[in-house]
Amino acid sequence: MMLRSKETTTHGLALTNKTNAQTFFLFEIDINSGEVRERIINVYRRNGLDLLEHRTGLGWHYLSPTLLSKETWRKIRDELKDINVDCPMITLRLENNKYIDEKVWYLYKWYNFNTCRYNSIECVNLLNKIWSIPDDCLHIYARATVHTDLKIVPYPLPK
Repeated sequence: MMLRSKETTTHGLALTNKTNAQTFFLFEIDINSGEVRERIINVYRRNGLDLLEHRTGLGWHYLSPTLLSKETWRKIRDELKDINVDCPMITLRLENNKYIDEKVWYLYKWYNFNTCRYNSIECVNLLNKIWSIPDDCLHIYARATVHTDLKIVPYPLPK
């Protein structure tokens, strides 16, 4: 069992941005189930979203720099909402400060599923700064052609 840190707040990437009507799809699970992970990854794949999957203290985070219409976002949310009914899918933690010594945070994998949508330049750069994009996924940058003004927001860590 991982011990909670004494931190009370964290910072997360918000799904909306200040300058663009499009949004990102963010998701998380607090279990380590290969079957559930594969279901989530398949939803990102079917919808053509580049994906960063990374480990957390209890489960996994899923972040995509691919821009979506709100209608597409709702469709994807409806496909996954039964997996984690407590996940509001509006912001996702970017700091490894929820648990003491959360070294698993840096276990990650990039997936290249995007074939026709644009990625946010700023989102790709932010995710690459935290979790480096490997050489076999550098074309994620090639689709990073839309400037967005990311919202990084503080919020309380759950107790």
